Amino acid sequence: MLFFVISASLPMDVYATITTKTTEEESSARIHKIGETANVGGLDVTVLSYTVAEDYGEGLRLILHLSIFNHSEEKIDVLTNNMKLIDQQGKLQPRIIVEGEKAIPTITIKPAEMYDEKIIFEINDLDMYNFSVRNPFYTGEAHWTIELND
Repeated sequence: MLFFVISASLPMDVYATITTKTTEEESSARIHKIGETANVGGLDVTVLSYTVAEDYGEGLRLILHLSIFNHSEEKIDVLTNNMKLIDQQGKLQPRIIVEGEKAIPTITIKPAEMYDEKIIFEINDLDMYNFSVRNPFYTGEAHWTIELND
């Protein structure tokens, strides 16, 4: 009988409301700068450096030098389609495959293995860009700000 009294006194439409509050420090911690390492689903990803080159008078190319280290105990497949460069207007920048090189859709990185990669994007101008790496098989995504107008 005591149980009935207690349960009857609780409203039936009680819902838990969870709100997230992001401070500026938390938000800026998710955006990395060149040289900073981010954990992306078992991988330590670092954008080591970048170079801007002219594309034979047809435009500009942004070359990103990445280091990816697998610190998990299993091999991890990294899909190169999950590495994206976006301009300030939210437009996806096309990735360039250099002639003579094979387009590798998946990179398999063994445990405790370091992978060194240069990826190239076509860009229109020297502006600010957001580079992201996402690991859809594990939880993880990281972003780097690349400011070319400095």
